Amino acid sequence: MIKTVLFDLDGTLLNTIDDLADAGNWVCAQHGWPTFTVEQFKHMVGNGIPKLVERFSPENARTPEQLAATLAEFTARYDAHKEDKTAPYPGIPELLDELRAKGVPCAVFSNKADPLCGKIIAHYFGTGRFAAVRGSRPGVPTKPDPAGLYALMDEIGADRLRRTFCAVHGIHDGVPLAAVQKIARASARGDHVGNGQCQILAVDGL
Repeated sequence: MIKTVLFDLDGTLLNTIDDLADAGNWVCAQHGWPTFTVEQFKHMVGNGIPKLVERFSPENARTPEQLAATLAEFTARYDAHKEDKTAPYPGIPELLDELRAKGVPCAVFSNKADPLCGKIIAHYFGTGRFAAVRGSRPGVPTKPDPAGLYALMDEIGADRLRRTFCAVHGIHDGVPLAAVQKIARASARGDHVGNGQCQILAVDGL
């Protein structure tokens, strides 16, 4: 039986790619750098904002000092516009409410900067739906390193040595509606469910 559900944020709970792309292209335009399509940005995200900034920066603008300055520019712009186009994927609020009604605790673990995670989750989902929301923090490796996930599991009391939790991760396509229905049913069974774009799996540790 699945007792805990851990969600990724971008591309799983929320469709954030347009706001990320807009902020990135704004920074590029300020410097006279090439800009990118939303589809191109989809291939740049997933490893945290510092890596995203590195990927959209030209090779001649990737010194540590320049990347730090660009990261600050991007973070400020994105923070001011992170709710312009972002929205929950269809079925996500209903899924969270159903899991809460079943007594299944949920948490969020993301490579997005920790302060941004807390703000955006509170804006779109309010309080009470997640036992914890954790993003990228100093000293905590980003995914796919499992250290941060293990720490979150310990924090919320999830047993990582038993098949009692479900990890949900998408790639900027959201959790498909069919998978939403499956995960709600799986919360009572512990099944492996998913499709080619979104991994929804019960695991015995990572």
